[in-house]
Amino acid sequence: MKLVKLVLNPFEPNHQQVGNLNMMVHAPYTKAGLTKETYPKLDDLIVEEKQSESRLRRVLVSFMCPGVDEYEFDLDNKASHRVEVKGHNYEITLTEIGEEEISQFKAQKFLYFIFNVEEI
Repeated sequence: MKLVKLVLNPFEPNHQQVGNLNMMVHAPYTKAGLTKETYPKLDDLIVEEKQSESRLRRVLVSFMCPGVDEYEFDLDNKASHRVEVKGHNYEITLTEIGEEEISQFKAQKFLYFIFNVEEI
């Protein structure tokens, strides 16, 4: 099993190669207000910063390979998916979504996503 951390910040890529698997994370969201927006494959709840009990629970991941679908990972309902890429099968589980400060840009916190990836 390999632990994979994907980040959304301007100083690091939002994708990582794991064996034959190339994972890319997408998070269509902002903390501008409380609304519900519809995206082609993902409904995402946008929450105000003041509501500390509310947090991002879902993320869309693509695998950058023709014929392989994008998958929605949801910490509450669909945290794990089995994905086949180039004849290899993987069990991928979203374990954590969080925010972190980075030294180059301390004025804002950036999202990170931690996955367990296991070839099966």
